[in-house]
Amino acid sequence: MKVRKKQLNVLHVVSGEYKPGNGIYTVVNTLLENLQDDIQCSLLISNDFQSEKYNVYSRNQIKFNALLQSEKIDLVIFHGIFFPQYLKDYKYCIKFNIPYLVKPHSSLMRSSWSKGRLRKKIFYYLGLKQFLYKSKGILFINKEEEKNSFNFCPNSFIERNGINFNDEYFPKKTSSKVRFLFFSRIDFHHKGLDYLLKSLLLLKKKNLSDLIEFNFYGPGSKSEVKKMVSFLKRNNLSFAQYLGPVYDKIGKQKMFENSDILILTSRYEGFPTVIPESLFNGIPPLVTPGTNAMFLNEDKIGWNCKLNANEIAEKIISAAKEYKENGDLINNRCISYVKENFVLERSLKETMDIYNVFK
Repeated sequence: MKVRKKQLNVLHVVSGEYKPGNGIYTVVNTLLENLQDDIQCSLLISNDFQSEKYNVYSRNQIKFNALLQSEKIDLVIFHGIFFPQYLKDYKYCIKFNIPYLVKPHSSLMRSSWSKGRLRKKIFYYLGLKQFLYKSKGILFINKEEEKNSFNFCPNSFIERNGINFNDEYFPKKTSSKVRFLFFSRIDFHHKGLDYLLKSLLLLKKKNLSDLIEFNFYGPGSKSEVKKMVSFLKRNNLSFAQYLGPVYDKIGKQKMFENSDILILTSRYEGFPTVIPESLFNGIPPLVTPGTNAMFLNEDKIGWNCKLNANEIAEKIISAAKEYKENGDLINNRCISYVKENFVLERSLKETMDIYNVFK
């Protein structure tokens, strides 16, 4: 009789709000839903959330150390780093001899430490240093994130965020203008919106409203959204509009159907899932170095520029003109590239290879 090997039991830990529309939700939910046949996955969160495909535990109902023992956890994945609770949690992992990995989601990028530098340094010396160093490794999303990040641990792994693409492709609706899409959280510092909006002022002076338009989508705090809307209105930027957050699949598909070029001017990211999602819909991205996607220009499926208002404005103009001339060719390149390099099965295999090290 053949003895079946014990299935690895992996616990993912997420602090902060876990809900649709949240970047970590998109990554973790896709991963957990598609690993269940090979690995037993569960999730510990701080808020209320239910899933039919994997076990979800709330800190309001069970303590971390009790969960480790009652569910016989083999491996723990901590998502994010700047959470005081983690500085207590990891000590239980060590006590019970349970290995853990840390996925920072851009929190270790050097550029991200420019905001709240003193607070982060204090947190580092109060326990973050030991939390990272004693882990079995840091999970970076790609080589660019690893290169641009602090690494306070001897080991690191590359685990790409898997995207569950819909097999049906919906062609974009035509337009006389080149439609730029910003789809991310409305956060002026993190997403570099201060520079992007300044670049729109420069474009306004060039009277390019017949060539381009900008549609901003995404959730944000009341103050940040108000700041965005006020800026567009105050400066009479008639070719740009804020259209609010989009969470549902139909809403996202309509958004992609009416877009030509994605633009992200982040100071720091892990690797935004909206990039492969856009590529799948034939939409080339224009990005700054903080997005960790500088390969786009090399593979002729997008454009790179520095986080500088003048350069962003110049790149917007040149990208719009290039898209006008070769839009169909660029669309096809994007779709072919993402199907070859970002299929979910490939990223799941990479994750399995990492987890099996600790089996």
